[in-house]
Amino acid sequence: MRWLAMLCAILAWPASAETRLPALNRVTGVAADDVLNVRAGPGVAHGIVGSLLPDTVVEVTATGGQGGRWGRINLGEGSGWVALRFLSALPGGTKAPPASCFGTEPFWTLDLADHAFRTPEGTMPTDPPVDVPSMNRPDRSGVIVATSQGSLRGIVRRETCSDGMSDALYGLSIDLFTADDGAILSGCCTLAR
Repeated sequence: MRWLAMLCAILAWPASAETRLPALNRVTGVAADDVLNVRAGPGVAHGIVGSLLPDTVVEVTATGGQGGRWGRINLGEGSGWVALRFLSALPGGTKAPPASCFGTEPFWTLDLADHAFRTPEGTMPTDPPVDVPSMNRPDRSGVIVATSQGSLRGIVRRETCSDGMSDALYGLSIDLFTADDGAILSGCCTLAR
């Protein structure tokens, strides 16, 4: 087991098989005048679809490739893969609450960092969210957000989520219940601001 911890330290990725995703990471080990290539798939045989500058913060939503040494990230309206050896986990990066959640048809955004619920009809200010951990499922948590018209309550799950409009893939999904009309809004969440 000691060799596994040493190998993971060399690869700059946690030794735990229970690494929780999504997680915020910073691009490291890339020269100041260079970039980290983002590839179409998990491995150097896949084409380059973009690049990241040193110190860029990214959200890893999945791992893959041989030995799980590649991480899937979102880049613009799509997703791509980067070598995990060039990423360093941010402190608290796996426990960070979502910065925002969003959905389509109807379009809505719950900005948890800036305290606002937005729809095409307008913006409603919200109080800071209250995180409610699940008593029996570590992959789920609740969120309660008070608004001037009542409260929004949601269940956040650690699972791959597509917004249905782009090729981006997120690591958190949400079902949001609105208090005023009892509607359920389903969507994705991101840790990145």
